[in-house]
Amino acid sequence: MDGSISDTLYLNERRRRLAAERTLEHTRRELAQAHAALVANADRLSRRYLSQREYNLKLTERQQSVLQQRKDAADLADRARRRLWHALEAMRDGFALFDGLGRLIAANKVYLDLFDAASELAPGCHATEIFGLAAEEGAFNIGDLSPEEWARQQVARWDEETVPSFNLKHYDGRVLRFQDRRVPDGDIVSLVLDITEQRDKEEALTTARDEAEQMARAKTEFLARMSHEIQTLMNGIIGISQILTQQAEDDEMTLYARTIRDSAEALLLIVNDTLDVSKLEAN
Repeated sequence: MDGSISDTLYLNERRRRLAAERTLEHTRRELAQAHAALVANADRLSRRYLSQREYNLKLTERQQSVLQQRKDAADLADRARRRLWHALEAMRDGFALFDGLGRLIAANKVYLDLFDAASELAPGCHATEIFGLAAEEGAFNIGDLSPEEWARQQVARWDEETVPSFNLKHYDGRVLRFQDRRVPDGDIVSLVLDITEQRDKEEALTTARDEAEQMARAKTEFLARMSHEIQTLMNGIIGISQILTQQAEDDEMTLYARTIRDSAEALLLIVNDTLDVSKLEAN
């Protein structure tokens, strides 16, 4: 009896141990599978992380390159802008740029100083305001017009298809030529040239030409009067020499009379040629 119970307990214990071993083995297999899955997943995540990291690094490098290119382009544009502005400031002539509505965009010091109101002028001021201030300050001779009307007339030129140039006399005596052009985008480029020296030379040439013409006319008139007097005398000499030739008593007297006549006719021919040349010069 006792032996049967012992065998039964032993068998039960053995069955439980085998069941536990099977459970443990199953658990180990599941753990191994789970571990393998975790390792595989970790490997995938690692590769994905490394790939994303490499992509991010390349993207960052690309972004940095783009940012650097933008910075370099901005620096070049800024340098070009500064160079252009320095060149405009170094010009002897006035320069200004207005937008399509007539508002000032930029102007160099030479241009602003012409209007004697540089401290009051700034980008955004309308051209009528700029010319109006100049007229009120007496910078230019505006005749009998009011400053407002004169300023409107100056700006109205910009409405024409081809903007005409015009000259203004500054209060300091300079003669200034305004040359304005409309560019394709609608802006107005205004150049102001000091043509005082050119105008003085033109006036000097005009004066010299008038004086030369006056002298030529005086010379022509003098030669005409003198030629008339000489022609009268020569005709008289020729007439007398012809009479002497006809009344000569011998060959010697005839020769003398003919010599006088021929010389007078030659001199008369020279006088007539001189008068013709003088008339041609006068014309």
